[in-house]
Amino acid sequence: MIFCNLLFHNQKYPFIPMSRYIFIIILFLLGYTAVQAQRINVFPTTVSYNVSRGSVQNQTIYITNPTTTKQVFQLNVADWIRNEDGSHTYFEANSQPFSCANWVKLSTNLVDVEPGKTAEVVVTMQGSDKPEDFERMKWAMLFLQSVIEKKGEDANNQKVNTQIREVIRVGVHLYQTPAILTQDAAQATALEADSAELDTYWFKVANIGKTMVSCKAYLDLTETSTGQQYRSEITEFPMFPAGNRRVKLVIPNNVPKGKYSMLAILDYSENASLEAVEKNIEIVN
Repeated sequence: MIFCNLLFHNQKYPFIPMSRYIFIIILFLLGYTAVQAQRINVFPTTVSYNVSRGSVQNQTIYITNPTTTKQVFQLNVADWIRNEDGSHTYFEANSQPFSCANWVKLSTNLVDVEPGKTAEVVVTMQGSDKPEDFERMKWAMLFLQSVIEKKGEDANNQKVNTQIREVIRVGVHLYQTPAILTQDAAQATALEADSAELDTYWFKVANIGKTMVSCKAYLDLTETSTGQQYRSEITEFPMFPAGNRRVKLVIPNNVPKGKYSMLAILDYSENASLEAVEKNIEIVN
């Protein structure tokens, strides 16, 4: 039997996939040619907690099987981070300082979902008794992976055909933010022109606070002689505590030639001032 993973996965923790991505495994089996497509609906895909020291909170994950065959899913928890480019890297559970994986208890690690039915999994967050565990946000990822049941080979069938089956792995974000943490803090650190792409800039920002922030980044350009203003498309992204992002921002095509004062702006909270980096540029094309 030959397995071919059609998409890449993390080399450090290869059996954990990217959140909400689907991996297709091609199985070369004796027998017949068939395509067995599996699907799954999971709700919610983000679960937020705000447990305090020694307290417990329960949340329920609903897994719906819209297909005509029974599906079986295995559940496990892992650590993860968002990288500077927005991609994810996964780690073994409880291996990272920000992890709350050891606080997570599941009502089951294996769930059967009959056709057209919905199964429930209770995800419990049990806070520790250590005060240092509540100085900043913690997080983890709950993965659900479909289990393929092995079938015996037909020894009398001499034909060799291909059967394609789909292995589904879905990630549910688990966020633990202590209620005492209410102040967001982020910083714009640099703005650099791309070395190859014209009118493209890389905006560097950092989360210097203790909670996750939901960010918006964009360029504001003001023509120095006329005062005419232009704005780029807004890029939205989340950022974990101690996280850094490198965001691609592009000057709009409708900006005419001229000299401009350009601001790269970071908006991360309604209760905080905008962060910005200024650069004087000239558009010649």
